This record gives sequence, C-alpha cells and structure tokens, in this order.
Amino acid sequence: MRPALFVDTATTSRYAHSLRRLMVGFASEACQPALICPPGYEAGSVLGPSVEVIPYPLFRIPLFYWRNKYILLERLAAFKPTVLHCFAPSRAGLTRKLAIELGLPYVLTFHSQPNSLCKPLVAPTHCAALIASSPPICERLKKLYRFMSDSVMQVNIGTFVDDRCACFNDPQRIPSMVLIQSLERISDFEPLLNALRHLMLDGKEFVAAIMGKGRADRRLHRRINELGLNERITVVGPMRPLRNILAGADIFLQLQPVTNAFTNVLDAMSVGMAVASCRQGAEGILTENETAQFFDPYDELTLYAALKTLLDDREKARQMAQGGQDYIRREHSVSRMVEELIAVYSMAQDWFKKSVESPEPEDISPSRTEDL
Repeated sequence: MRPALFVDTATTSRYAHSLRRLMVGFASEACQPALICPPGYEAGSVLGPSVEVIPYPLFRIPLFYWRNKYILLERLAAFKPTVLHCFAPSRAGLTRKLAIELGLPYVLTFHSQPNSLCKPLVAPTHCAALIASSPPICERLKKLYRFMSDSVMQVNIGTFVDDRCACFNDPQRIPSMVLIQSLERISDFEPLLNALRHLMLDGKEFVAAIMGKGRADRRLHRRINELGLNERITVVGPMRPLRNILAGADIFLQLQPVTNAFTNVLDAMSVGMAVASCRQGAEGILTENETAQFFDPYDELTLYAALKTLLDDREKARQMAQGGQDYIRREHSVSRMVEELIAVYSMAQDWFKKSVESPEPEDISPSRTEDL
C-alpha cells in the first residue's frame, strides 16, 4: 500500500497532530506513504523516515503552474503510488486531475461541511470514496453528492488520550477556561462576556483565555475593559502546541458549531477538559450531561447557567471530562483510524481495478455525472 496524501498550508497547521499520528500508524502497518505538502513545511516534526515528502508547488508563481504540475507528476511516477488521498479541499481539483492522468483511484476527506455552491468537483470514474470525519459531515456529503451516497464513509480522526484528567485536577488552582475562535465580529462574544461578568459579580473565581485573531481584536479588548473583566480575561493569538496549553486548563468553551472546530474539541476532550458547547454540529459527537454541557451561544442566561453549573459542581464537571476521554478512547483511537483508512485504500484499489477491466453502466450514466 503506497498512498499519496495531498495537504495544504491550512491542513498542516490545523491537523498537524492528526497527520503525525497517521504517519506513525502507517509505519506500524508497513504502509509507505508520500506527503505532497507546501514547500518550507517542517515535515521533520511530523513525519518519520519512511514518509517521502514531495513539495508542491516548487515555484509560487502562477505562470509556473504547468511546470509545477510536471515536476509533481515526475515525482509521483517515481514514487509509484497505489492510491491518491486528498486531505484539503483546495487540493481536490489537483488530486482529481492527477488521478486521471496517472490512471489511479483517489479518495477525498472532508473535515468540515462543504458549501453547496462551491463543493469540490469529483471524477466518478476515479473517485472511489468520500470520507467524512464526523456524523454531521457524513450526512451532509450524502445530500450534496447523491450520486455517490453509497461511497460516503466515516473515518474518525484519531488521537491519543492523556492518562491524567485536566479538569479541576488541582484544587488549589483558580478555575480556568479556554475559547479558541477567530475574532471577526464582536457580537459573537457579547453574550459570553455578559455571562462572565455575571459570574464575576456573583463572586465566582475564574480566569479565561480567548485565543484567536481578527479584525475585531481591538474592539474586543475595549469591551472587556468596559465590563471590568480585564483582570479575568486574556486575549492572545493562536498558540502551539495546543494540547499542552489545554492540558493546563479546566473548561473548554465552544461558541461556534462543533464541526467548524472539531479537532480543537477532540484535543480538549482528550486531555480531560470539561466541554461547554453550543448544540449545533454536536450530533453524534457530544452528549448532553455526559460529555458536554450545552448552551445557546446567543443567550447569555444559558451561557451563565452552563458555566455556573461547571464551576459550582466540580465533581460533575470531572465526570463529564472523564466521560469525554472514554468516548475518545472508544471512537477516536489512532489504531482504528489507520485500520479504517487502509481498508478504504484497499477498497479503492479493488473498485478501480474492476471498473477498468469491466466498466459498469452507472459509471457513465447521468446519475453519476449530474454534479460534475
């Protein structure tokens, strides 16, 4: 098995831990992959010696598109992949074209729900599977790609679970919260800030960190000062390694739909943080009162109630955090992710071999090409 994985800058930044775990798993299964990634990416911190790194594009000039593609084709031909795997939507078109030119099957992974207006195009004669990383994404793909609904598969992102539960692990430590979100609109944070102010007025001890950057950065700082929360809330830019930071906090806040920041939620659960989240996008991922406390992100009263419950009942918060860790062990183990991906690759090779030897009518019917 020799898969070639296509990633972009955003993928290597957001899913670095997942890529590292995947490569370690491939090595343990004697599977030799290649990683097609942007030049300058520090692959040594993610990959092992068995992984072949192919930089793309070598020349960051639009006029050199065909030259970049020719060099990539040469490198791939020398590597002799058996299947192509696209991990990033921005690389879907490139993966599709290369699969056709090389005469190979390919699969697409979706870590977020695609937009119906700009969903990636697929080649029905070469695309063997659409892989979703969560149940909501899986259902979305079946609706958007009806002609390939039988080829939509779910492969959960694999991660490792810490032996220690971070939530209220140290009784002497001030309770801490972490929120990771882009700072684009101050209105997104207004209900949360008001809820935190009410908690402060109630005499609750806590500190909070908002991690992100965006055009609303200055207005958010001003609003925090206006509410008298400057000693309780810190606003910082994105930080790495994220897991190490989360392991030192107690409560993870998720204001946006869970599917938009699924890996952050997984990392928080894996280190043993209690999760307070909005309900949207949490179907099949979080369970109310078992692995998470739900709230309405636009209603400060429900935010206040959810956070007050976690701060007041620390034992319940720890039980939910430990329940989250148990869920990760069951559903998001690295070994399971690797086994399922290798099974998908094997299926893709068998499917493509049969379709080449004896193409079936549905491969060229309108139902298979209507969305191209």
